[in-house]
Amino acid sequence: MCAGAARGNRVSWAAMTAFPQDTASHDADIRPAGPEDIGPALDMLLAAQTSRQASTLGPCERLAMHDHLVREIVPGDDASPGLFVAVEGGHVIAAVSLTERPGRVLQMSVPVVAAEENRTVVAPLLDAALDSPRVRAARLVQVLSQPDRQFEHLALVSAGFEQGSELLYLLCPQTTLTGDGCASEASRDVQNADTVARLEFATIDPLQVEPRHQRLIAATYEGSLDCPALAGARDIDDEIASYRGADEFVHRDWFVVRHNARDIGCLLLAAQADTRFWEIVYVGLIPDVRGRGWGRRLVRKAMDVAAAAGARGIVLGVDANNRPAVNMYGACGFVRWERRLVYLFVPT
Repeated sequence: MCAGAARGNRVSWAAMTAFPQDTASHDADIRPAGPEDIGPALDMLLAAQTSRQASTLGPCERLAMHDHLVREIVPGDDASPGLFVAVEGGHVIAAVSLTERPGRVLQMSVPVVAAEENRTVVAPLLDAALDSPRVRAARLVQVLSQPDRQFEHLALVSAGFEQGSELLYLLCPQTTLTGDGCASEASRDVQNADTVARLEFATIDPLQVEPRHQRLIAATYEGSLDCPALAGARDIDDEIASYRGADEFVHRDWFVVRHNARDIGCLLLAAQADTRFWEIVYVGLIPDVRGRGWGRRLVRKAMDVAAAAGARGIVLGVDANNRPAVNMYGACGFVRWERRLVYLFVPT
């Protein structure tokens, strides 16, 4: 899950209809950001991130986002830069960042340019970033892009990214957490003994996940409709590290779900730092127990835990093509608040 004049001059990606293949005419210096480049590049990235919320962000919020960017992407040393720029005439005209995530994942920003005429530098800028030591040490690089931005799509695909999926961000507001709609909907949907089966929730330590629980989590991926393009991209240790997260979470509640003394699923919850929102980081059932209405039971458990903690709500991301999951969350009171296209690059 980026001031001033840069926002007004930033390229209108949606207006572009073709990716410029001839990049030989640009005179920009493509390089890892040096000390003199960091401020202007961060301003461009900050402007890109806040452009859609500019009217609601005050100076304190903008400063906090700027500090967050500094901590995450300013290069720690020349051997592993996290910020690349195109410089022309002494001015930064384009920038792209690489942020390390748990599980050997890199989050790449969408390249930002100062003006439409600078778009020819995007291809060499992406090439330079993807050829960096930080990328070569990663298992996966991902970019989240807003839908219907043709230039971004063409630029990323030309650089070697594949479009993975459309990700829906859903929210269950605080007023819905204490309702019983999710449980009653499950009871109406499936009229057999499975709907009243006793499910047990056993807590596990997110920092010391036992091998049998690792195998359980891996088993829930089988036949999953959620982001199938990620299947096999990382091993289970990297997956669990990504679920664990880093500083974005201040608390984690992880559960193994059991039925008749058998492990059949998992529910991984976390409280986000600096907010009172909780997140369903991952929820999954093994294939032979799906279709019984138990998914709603797991979501109801998440709602109860969050409500007991005084959460403002629950957020999650789900593949738009996973219609059973999307419908389940909708039945439980979740509403859509954002969507992104996921682009993936696997370093070789």
